[in-house]
This record gives sequence, structure tokens and C-alpha cells, in this order.
Amino acid sequence: MSTIQQGQLVELHYDIFVEENGEVHPVGSTREGEPFAYIPGVMETEPPGLGEALLGKSTEFSGQIILEPKDAFGDALPPDQATAQVALSSFPEGFPLEKGMMFEAEVLGQGVVLGTIVEIQNDSAIIFYGHPLAGKTIRFDVEVLNVREASEDDIKSLMQQYQG
Repeated sequence: MSTIQQGQLVELHYDIFVEENGEVHPVGSTREGEPFAYIPGVMETEPPGLGEALLGKSTEFSGQIILEPKDAFGDALPPDQATAQVALSSFPEGFPLEKGMMFEAEVLGQGVVLGTIVEIQNDSAIIFYGHPLAGKTIRFDVEVLNVREASEDDIKSLMQQYQG
């Protein structure tokens, strides 16, 4: 049986679900578009725990991968640190402020964390800090489509794709 190893190009589709209060909710999928592709050992998946869980799996793997918060998007920030009201003047000039926009911010005592604009008021924005799925158990329903040795062109192409 062939297994997924570092240095291989892995293409797959997945559906992502979150468990909350005993209920399972869908939060995303790759099935309507191009397959997700990555190369273990060259780039990480988001979240990194997904790629780690796939290493050593059959190249024909189809099934569920369940990630606890620490392996998925990390622990949620404490409620007193999770939201803040920030003056619009604190953002760089020309920064595209709109509800739902996500960005990275340096948070005292936490380092760089993901921020989401929840609301824009007159001269301030309400920001939620942390990944929206932080603190949650995540389930991926995965279907591996293709696994082969990655070429230099594969590496260059994916690095360009994921770095913008």
C-alpha cells in the first residue's frame, strides 16, 4: 500500500465541519472548485494538523480526520481579550475597512493573531481577535484524489498560488 509522504504533491477535496453543543455544522468545502493541493515537508496546510494527520495515510484515503482545537486553529482567546474597540485612526491610511474583513494584528501578550472586523461605528471598529474556528473541534471529510512526487515546477506553482 502506498502512503502519503513528505515531498509528494497531494491533491484532495474536503468538507469541513465544526462541532458545537453536540451539533455538527458545515463551514466550508473545496468540492465546488479546484482540489486543494499541498506538498508535505515544503508547505503547511491550514490548519497544520490536517497535513500532519494525512502523513502516512493511504494514497487512496477517503474518510474523516478529527482535529482537537490545539491541532486545528488553536485555543480561543479568553473572552476579555477576544474583542476590542479600536479607533479607525489606528489603522494605516487607505486600509480597506469593512465588516467581515480579516487581518493579522499584534496583540499585547498574544503575539500576532487573526483579527476580524465585526462592526464599524462612527470613529471606531469592533474587532474579534482569533481565528473564527479557534477553540473548536474540527472534522474534515477528506477524499485524496492524486498523490505523486512533486516536481520543482509544482513547488514553484504552489508557492506562488499560496503566497499571493
